[in-house]
Amino acid sequence: GLWQLHVQNHSDQQLSQNQHQSDQQLSQDQQRATILQTYINNMQDLLLNHNLATSAPGAEVRQVARVQTLATLGSLDAGRNRIVLQFLQGAHLIGTQDSVIDLSNADLSKDDLSGADLSGVDLSGATLSGAILSGANLYGANLIDADLIDADLSNANLSDAVLTGAFLGSAIMNHATLTDANLSGALMTGAHLNDAHLSRADLNGAELANTDLSGTDVSDAGLVTASLTQSQLDTVHS
Repeated sequence: GLWQLHVQNHSDQQLSQNQHQSDQQLSQDQQRATILQTYINNMQDLLLNHNLATSAPGAEVRQVARVQTLATLGSLDAGRNRIVLQFLQGAHLIGTQDSVIDLSNADLSKDDLSGADLSGVDLSGATLSGAILSGANLYGANLIDADLIDADLSNANLSDAVLTGAFLGSAIMNHATLTDANLSGALMTGAHLNDAHLSRADLNGAELANTDLSGTDVSDAGLVTASLTQSQLDTVHS
């Protein structure tokens, strides 16, 4: 009887703990849904009533939109962040030559941006350390001098992206596509590039010490002045 009572108490505690976790998750999900809806409403107001789309560079309305965007991206999960970035791309507020919302030098560290559309976006000098960008579309993105240390870029599309001088130490870039990307002068010490595609990429001056390049395609890539060991060269497809 004592054993049965012990088992029943343990079961009750487990059920209570599971219920508490479920309640917390539901509360967090509802909070994120509210944040997303509030952001969309605010941005629509800035577009319709404060001429955000046609505002001049440096205008106060642009600064407001930037601050709200960065705060929102840091508060949401991957799925809702994709909605935010899809909205911004659709409204031509990012990814254009004169982006209305400037994401250069932005702090996006540890943000979950997996699967997000960041094609053509200016992220030069941005802090993306520890960010989750797996499966993200960064085609043609400007990542000059960006901090991508420990970022997850696995399966990401970085074709034609400019990563000159970017910090990619310990970044996970397995199966990433970097065809025609400019990685000249990038610091990639300890990065993981298993089975990545670096064909025609410019890696001149890149630091690749202790970088895992096993199975990586570097056909026609610029490696003349890249820092590589012979063992690394033996593991890549050229």
